[in-house]
Amino acid sequence: MQEPAMPVPGLPIWIGLDWFSQEVDGVRAIMHNGDTLGQHTVFLAVPERGFAVTLLLNAQPSIAAELVVLAEALARYPGLGSLSGQVGMTLAALAPEDAEPVALTPEQLAAYAGRYVDPGQTDTYRVTADGLEATGELTPEPGSWEPTIAPPSAGPVPITFLAEDSAVAGGGRVAFVRNATGGVGWVASGFRLRPRTDGV
Repeated sequence: MQEPAMPVPGLPIWIGLDWFSQEVDGVRAIMHNGDTLGQHTVFLAVPERGFAVTLLLNAQPSIAAELVVLAEALARYPGLGSLSGQVGMTLAALAPEDAEPVALTPEQLAAYAGRYVDPGQTDTYRVTADGLEATGELTPEPGSWEPTIAPPSAGPVPITFLAEDSAVAGGGRVAFVRNATGGVGWVASGFRLRPRTDGV
């Protein structure tokens, strides 16, 4: 379960069955986050050093708290200071602060436009006069638990490209994954790989 099986598209992290992993200075950390409405959990361990930490947070988003606690826990544990601020699923999903955006032509952007669907969410990407934008729609499965008060609908989010197939949306990394024929078949966002459903 801990052995890296394949890289997560667009992120400096690997997945096994079903642990995610990162390696810094020859030290492997394994991790997994989890979410439900209004709740966020984080588990990170370095088995070879006898280290593990779990966070249970009753707030979303909780990025700042997660990053601070993980960095501090690693910094204080003997021999793991070099991992502080370097590992974690949320940290891996954030766009690099020094990333330089690149401009793609309308023809290049058109390759990404479409609907990407998995159980519970549909993402629609459209080309506009300003570039590519994404709109997410929650599509709960029949019989699934839902909050009494629905969260507000988010408006379109602009997509900024760092390279072809590599982008940023709302501060998080987004990767477009090509299929066997070279077309864009999936979008990887938030550790989910959503297949394209509009025939491409």
